[in-house]
Amino acid sequence: FQSLYKKWKSDYEFKTVISSTLSFLTTLLFALYNGFLGLKYRAAWNISICIYYTLLSIIRRIIISCEKNFISRNIDNRKQIHKISSILLLTLNIALITPIALMTVNARAVEMNMTSAIAVAAYTTYKIISASVNFKKSKRFDDMLVRDLKLISFIEALISVLTLQNTLLAVKKASSEPKMFRLSIITSTVGLVFIIFLAVMNLVKKRR
Repeated sequence: FQSLYKKWKSDYEFKTVISSTLSFLTTLLFALYNGFLGLKYRAAWNISICIYYTLLSIIRRIIISCEKNFISRNIDNRKQIHKISSILLLTLNIALITPIALMTVNARAVEMNMTSAIAVAAYTTYKIISASVNFKKSKRFDDMLVRDLKLISFIEALISVLTLQNTLLAVKKASSEPKMFRLSIITSTVGLVFIIFLAVMNLVKKRR
């Protein structure tokens, strides 16, 4: 245990793999929770987010496996995995246009309880804090997959903010009000454009 703790403190790549594995599990649970909310309240956004987070977890799992092979077996196929995961990440984020379009076309009021909002708020707070700290730290390292993992965590945090916004609107029953609905569409679109920009930059930026 002591040797693992020392490695955790000194080896940032190893620390990233462990923390990303834990993040993988929490994201999967959040995906399932959104699936539950989507089915219970017939909310297209939550069902879409469930699918989004599930696919994002698969991309993260592929990167973690590659990084583990590099650390333990010195098998280095990081460039190929970086390229593949970057393309998948960009495609997945572009696909988020669909649920936002559904929100625009089918402006149906969805009512949720406060428990849903609290759960989403707790997850969002956790993601924002951890992703912001780790994303800043990752810039000091050259490992492209470490940066990919931190970028995924950062994007997750941004998506969770949009999910929280739509959940709060549903709790407040404000989604049926034209002004609040338009504001939700605008902020969701701006957030999505920024996320797609990050994914594009991750794909085209040269990494060592």
